[in-house]
Amino acid sequence: MKKIIPLILSLFILSGCTVTPDTNTPIAETTETITVTTTATSEIEETITRMPSEVDEFSIKCVDEFFSALKSKDKEKIYELSEATKGSSTGYYEGSVEYWLDKTTLSSYKILGSYAETSENKQVGFYTRYYVLVEADFSETFQCVFKEGKNLYRVYLDGGAVLFGRIVPDGEEYKDYNGDAIVNLCTKYDVYYGRDFSGDYSVLFDRKTPLVTLKEFAWVNHDDISSMEDLTKAVEDNIGLSDVEWDATIQSKYYKDYERIPRGGKWHTYKVEEYSKEKCVITYYADTMGIMKAYTVEYHLSENENKTPRIVSAKKTGTTGFSATVNSI
Repeated sequence: MKKIIPLILSLFILSGCTVTPDTNTPIAETTETITVTTTATSEIEETITRMPSEVDEFSIKCVDEFFSALKSKDKEKIYELSEATKGSSTGYYEGSVEYWLDKTTLSSYKILGSYAETSENKQVGFYTRYYVLVEADFSETFQCVFKEGKNLYRVYLDGGAVLFGRIVPDGEEYKDYNGDAIVNLCTKYDVYYGRDFSGDYSVLFDRKTPLVTLKEFAWVNHDDISSMEDLTKAVEDNIGLSDVEWDATIQSKYYKDYERIPRGGKWHTYKVEEYSKEKCVITYYADTMGIMKAYTVEYHLSENENKTPRIVSAKKTGTTGFSATVNSI
C-alpha cells in the first residue's frame, strides 16, 4: 500500500525534521512540458517545465471528488473535503461556500497529473512538496480563488490533518513561511485573539480564560521559558505587555505553572501579501484550501533586544464577514 505523502510531509514539517522523499513514491528524473491555453478568450499559450511525480491514489481521488462536487454544486461534499467554515463571524450558519458557490459555474475540468517541486522554509530548510495539476474551465466565478475561463490550478498535498492544502492558480507564487518568527507571531496572535490591537491590552482580557490563552501565546517564538518571570518576559516580547498577574491560570499537578499544557497545534490558512521587519500583511481564508478570503490583517512590528519580533499593532481590513478557518491536529 502506498503511503499518503501529504500527511507524512506535514508531520515532518510540524516536527521540525528534515524531509526526504518516500522511496515508495519516487520522483521521476525526467521532466515533462505541458502547453495549455491559459484563458478562454485568447490563444496565448504558456509552456512550463514540471517534474512529474507519483502520489497516492487517495489524494488524486480526493482532488477529483472536490472538482466533481464543485461542478455539480454539491456544497456538503465541498464542506467535507475543504473543511470550510460553516459559521460566519456574525454567528449565522450561512457558510462561506454558499456565498460563492451559487455564482460559480464549472463547465469542465481535467486532472493533468501529479508533480513535485522544491520549496524552502526556516524550519526544515529545503524539502520536496507535491501537487495535483488541474485544468478547470469556469464560465462564472464570484469572489473566490477561481478565475473565469480555462486556467490551471495547483492543488497542494500538504494539508496536514486535512485532506489537502492550498489551491493556487498556476503562475502564482506559493511561498512557505513555516518557521519564520514574524509570520509565526502574527498568525498565532490571530489564532489566539484575532482582534484589532494597538497597545490597548483590555482587548486581550474579555474572554472566559484570558490568562490561559495568554500563557499559550507567550510560548510563541519562546522555547526557553523556565520560570514565571520568563513567561511574563515572553509576553512582553510578543506584544509589549509587561504587567501580568498569573494567579488565575489553570493549575495542573503534572505541569509547572509556567509550562504550557499540550493542546495540539492550531493554525490558519493564509497568504503573506507583504513582508518586512516593520510590517507584515496577511490574508486569512475561510477554508483550508484558500478558496475564499475571510479578511486581511496589517501588522506593524518592532524588534526586541533578543531579536524576537513584537506586535505593535494589528488591524483588520477587507473583512468579508466570515471567520478564518482554524486547522488543528
